[in-house]
Amino acid sequence: SISSAVEMILSNINFDLDPLIYVRYEYELNVSPPSTQLLVFTFAEIKLGATTPSFDLETEEDATYPWEHITREQIDNVLQTQFVGSIEQVPPSYSACKINGKRAYKIARTGNEVELKAKTLVINEIELLEFEGQRLAIRVVCGKGTYIRALARDIGLALGSGAHLTGLRRTRVGD
Repeated sequence: SISSAVEMILSNINFDLDPLIYVRYEYELNVSPPSTQLLVFTFAEIKLGATTPSFDLETEEDATYPWEHITREQIDNVLQTQFVGSIEQVPPSYSACKINGKRAYKIARTGNEVELKAKTLVINEIELLEFEGQRLAIRVVCGKGTYIRALARDIGLALGSGAHLTGLRRTRVGD
C-alpha cells in the first residue's frame, strides 16, 4: 500500500479505483499550454530487492537481490543524476507496444521472449518522498510514454539491486 506520508499528500484527491492503479485526469481549462508536451504527474511506490516479469504486481516475484546497502542519499543521487532529463527506456514486455502487429503483453503472457527497443523520453522532475526498509515512494513529472514500471526496474538496477512497482497514482495529466 502507499505509505502514510503519501496517503496524506493524496487524501484530498478523488481517484477512480483500478486494482493497482488509481487514476485521475485533471485538465486545466482556459489555459494555453506553453508547449505541446503533455505532462503526467505521478506518485509511485517501489519495492527494492525483488523483481517480477511484469515489473509490477501483475506477476509473482521471480528473483530477490540485496537491498540493505541502499541509503536515502544513494537514492537521491541516482534519481537526480540518472533519471532527470532525456533518458533511454526499454518498455516492459508486458506493455501495449506492438511487435509484428501483436501487443507485447499478449506475447509475454504466452511465455515467449519479448525484445523491445529503447525509447527516448523525458522525465522533468523526480523526487524521493519516503524511504523505509525495502519501500520507497517517489513523485514523477514526465512526458507521455514513460513506463513507471520500467522506471522502477531501472532505479533498482541503478542502485545495484532489483525493484518493482507496488503502487501507482497518476494525479494529473496536462500542464
